[in-house]
Amino acid sequence: MNTKTKAVAVSTVGYMCLAITAWMIQMSNAAWFSRQFGLAILYPLAIVLAIMGILSFMQNRGLDSIVFFGGAGLLGTIAAYVPAMTEPRAYIGWFACLWGIFFLYVWAGSFKSGVTRMLFLLALWLSLGCLAIGNWAGVGGWIMAGGYLGLISSVLAFATSGSEIIGYGHAANPNAEVTGTPRPMAAD
Repeated sequence: MNTKTKAVAVSTVGYMCLAITAWMIQMSNAAWFSRQFGLAILYPLAIVLAIMGILSFMQNRGLDSIVFFGGAGLLGTIAAYVPAMTEPRAYIGWFACLWGIFFLYVWAGSFKSGVTRMLFLLALWLSLGCLAIGNWAGVGGWIMAGGYLGLISSVLAFATSGSEIIGYGHAANPNAEVTGTPRPMAAD
């Protein structure tokens, strides 16, 4: 059984789930739509991410497992608590700050995992930082900046999802002739 093929599928699904949810949430923060939207869709996506986290862990892809579990926790708490947290805004700032610290640590541990994955985590961390500052200071410009950084992180999650498939293409056929420097999979 080829477990690396399954690992690629898990990473592809997990990062695509992160990309979709980040895009949907950050459109509101970037002021494309009003904040009055339902977050119920985040529950099933959080469950999918938790499953991808378990599967990544079973396939010894520690960084992906942490990213997916963190994403599941973030989405679950957003869906459960953020709609009720309209005041005080400083509380939402602390929410974004603490999740930003979590993803700062994950970003710091991702330097050997591939450029797109590292940039995705950097953009996610910066997005949460801007959202924290914006909610603490009450300045809509910071929230909008956080929204746009979140949209960038979403595009990078799409790219990470795609790079798992594209970068794996050469390693899938061990009998194929290699023309150039082999590229290892950016897993952990």
